[in-house]
Amino acid sequence: MKVKQLPKICFWLGIVVFIVAVILPEDSFQMVSVLGKVMGELKPVGLATIFLLPIIGIVGVISSIMDKSVLYGILNGTLILSFPLMMVVSNIVQALF
Repeated sequence: MKVKQLPKICFWLGIVVFIVAVILPEDSFQMVSVLGKVMGELKPVGLATIFLLPIIGIVGVISSIMDKSVLYGILNGTLILSFPLMMVVSNIVQALF
C-alpha cells in the first residue's frame, strides 16, 4: 500500500465505520453478554465516535502530514472531532424540532 493513499483510505474507512455504526441496532452490545458487561450502555455510534473514529483519524492525519495533503488532513481531523461534532449536531436538531 502506498503512503499517498493512506489518508484517503483512513477517511473513507472512517465514513464506512460511522455508517455501519448508525445502521447497527442500539442494543447490539447487550446480545453478547461479556461485551455488554464491558461496554455497559454504550451504543454503537458512541463506540465509533469516542474510540474508533479518533484512532482512524489520528492515523490519517499523521499520514496526510507525511504526504503533505491538506484536504485529507482536514477531513481526517473531522474524524478526530467526530464526537463533539455529533453532540453539536444533535443539540441543534433537538432545538429545532
